[in-house]
Amino acid sequence: MEHKYTGKTRGHRCIRFFPDINACTAFLFWALSAPSLFAQWGPDVRLTANDSSSYTSANNTRNIAASGDTVYVVWCDNRNGGGAQGLSNYEIYYKRSVNDGNNWEPETRLTNDSCWSVYPCVAASGSKVHIVWENDGFKRTSEIKYMRSTDGGVTWNPETRLTNNTVSGYGSPPSLSAAGAALHMVWQGGYRIYYKRSTDDGVTWSPDLRLSTDSCKFWRPSVATSRSLVHVVWFGDSNCKHGGIFYKRSTDEGRSWKPEKRLTKDPSRPNAPCVDASGSNVHVVWQDFQHGQAEVYYKRSTDEGATWLPDIRLTNDPANSSLPSIAARGAQVHVVWWDGRDRDWDEIYYKRSTDGGRTWEKDERLTDAPGRSAFSSVSISGQTVHVVWVDERDKNSEIYYKRNPKGN
Repeated sequence: MEHKYTGKTRGHRCIRFFPDINACTAFLFWALSAPSLFAQWGPDVRLTANDSSSYTSANNTRNIAASGDTVYVVWCDNRNGGGAQGLSNYEIYYKRSVNDGNNWEPETRLTNDSCWSVYPCVAASGSKVHIVWENDGFKRTSEIKYMRSTDGGVTWNPETRLTNNTVSGYGSPPSLSAAGAALHMVWQGGYRIYYKRSTDDGVTWSPDLRLSTDSCKFWRPSVATSRSLVHVVWFGDSNCKHGGIFYKRSTDEGRSWKPEKRLTKDPSRPNAPCVDASGSNVHVVWQDFQHGQAEVYYKRSTDEGATWLPDIRLTNDPANSSLPSIAARGAQVHVVWWDGRDRDWDEIYYKRSTDGGRTWEKDERLTDAPGRSAFSSVSISGQTVHVVWVDERDKNSEIYYKRNPKGN
């Protein structure tokens, strides 16, 4: 978390090899209408190798980002120890590839703190790379910290503390999106959804803005941007009369916000949403329990989030299909999740739409190894689809990577 096609064709010599024009046309139609022939996933690549536990984040955030041929991966692990009261301590690590995921440079440790640094999220725009994460230890509250690189991840500026939370309680992985010099971040603090932005590549940040308006408990926001549009989703506690998946948007780069909308109607604990956007299209996936076990559901808007089309069920198997991550560019939409249908172990599965989410190809299993494969994240750059996840095949939690150079 393999199809392989080794045949070679040369369209400009088709008539030479197929004197029958009808036969040539039939061959080309067959080749172009069989996307699995060109869905060539590479082998699994192990990115970490130590005896500690390495973890990716939940699906509302992303542990992988790509800009051009450069791919960035972030995670946390506890190899360093040194925590309070002799406990192990988690720190943020980073690794990059400068050739579209073919090879990977050595990892870099980004944090050095006495309390846990966990749940990192990475976003990239041009040569600017931005990372946010949750830092535990500020008098029983969780705070968000930020770090950036302006040279494609070669060097990193010192970390900055972005929040000053006065409410103790559960926090959530921050979600970050980058569009040019604009950065948009959402997080959960004290069961409320908050937002802040930077318009100068992370040099300065706006005050915290509360996006959720209800008194219910809300969890795990996810953010995506397209042009001047900012899209945020989160989920509400199922015990609340207003539980479900919620959506809120800004059409002016986060200056003002439209009223929130409830995207789901069923009472079966829909949760863990993830959002991405491309042009006027907004795509949301989440896990839903209306069939007993967790299944992956999808919903889209084609008018910048003003109206929404009906839900589409993406998975249908007797096991849990959990924590989907989504990435979209143009008409291509890619979803990964972890799935228990293979009985022995949880594996990473993948699904694609090539028509903007109208129809979907069959599920494709990306991993096949002993031990759990989980918490996957997907990103796109050019034609390449990049996936990262945490894997226990090595009797230890390690970070793995896989790519499809022609998947997009």
